[in-house]
Amino acid sequence: MMIKTELPQTLLQQLPLEKGVNPIFPASTISLRRNLASPLFPSKCTPQELEQIALDIQDALQEAHYLALPSQRLTPLDKEFLFEHFLWVEKVQNPSLFLLDPLSHLLILINGSDHLQFHLLNSQEEIEARYATIAEIEKKIATLGFAFSPQFGHLTSQPEYSGTGLTITNYLHLPALIQTGSIQEILDKQQSEETTVSSMEGDKNFVGNLLLLRNRYRQGVTEESILRVLQETRERLMLSEEAMRTKLKIAPSPEIQDAIYRAYGILMNSYQLETRETLSLLSMIQLGLELGLLTGVPKNKPIELFFTCRKAHLTYHLLPKYIPLHELSHKRAEYIHNELRELKALFN
Repeated sequence: MMIKTELPQTLLQQLPLEKGVNPIFPASTISLRRNLASPLFPSKCTPQELEQIALDIQDALQEAHYLALPSQRLTPLDKEFLFEHFLWVEKVQNPSLFLLDPLSHLLILINGSDHLQFHLLNSQEEIEARYATIAEIEKKIATLGFAFSPQFGHLTSQPEYSGTGLTITNYLHLPALIQTGSIQEILDKQQSEETTVSSMEGDKNFVGNLLLLRNRYRQGVTEESILRVLQETRERLMLSEEAMRTKLKIAPSPEIQDAIYRAYGILMNSYQLETRETLSLLSMIQLGLELGLLTGVPKNKPIELFFTCRKAHLTYHLLPKYIPLHELSHKRAEYIHNELRELKALFN
């Protein structure tokens, strides 16, 4: 049975990240929340008001040629693909409409928790320029009138997001720091009180050795200060990861080498692979390539597989026919074996 989808083929065939991304800082996301002044908040609106809001926003953005994807026409797998593609980790109330830009870099949710939530995926390091892109789009809608308080700034349905309404998330791949147990000491020394760190699952158990660095505050701060503090903290963490990788090259750790070779053995010989396990194994493969313990594939290949091995991407990008859920872990293992078939271990 073929899978039916409303998503464009250009999106389904596109990798979430561009080629040649920084292996330590592969991605960031920029999220901006806004509500119209009247009627305030989707939860207080009638169905007719929500429909009119969606039409007004689309009219304001008509020159940008966004693809409109009504929520009721999307399957749960369609929505999961969108959230996977845009590295969405927050809980979200089901919006009435998704707007997708032609390059599939920006997703706009209409009438979810808030009237508007911009969510931009960035796989380049120029976050300031990418934020300016959202700010320009926001100006087109601002003519409709945003809910704003002189005391609290932009108003959102969840008070903690009020103020700037801006959340920037930096995805940092830090296997050397995390696997050597150095990460907490580094965070204690280098993390600003204006930032917060977590895993993709919201805790400190860094699945795939990915650390999510975000701004903690949105009130009493400016967009410029959020960008500056995140950049400074991000760069310090990246330098620490690079220094640890250099140290491991000069003085190899038996424990790290063992973890890399075990990851190689499991990843290349498993019949089934679950997503969480796959991310952790791929992370060690990427570190092994960086340290010269593995060879045969481009160094960024495991980072690319981070994002294509997840359920919706694996299903749509690689498996156009319906795959029973109980077969998905086996198909994931087959996919990884094929993508890394040239990978070789260089045992000392």
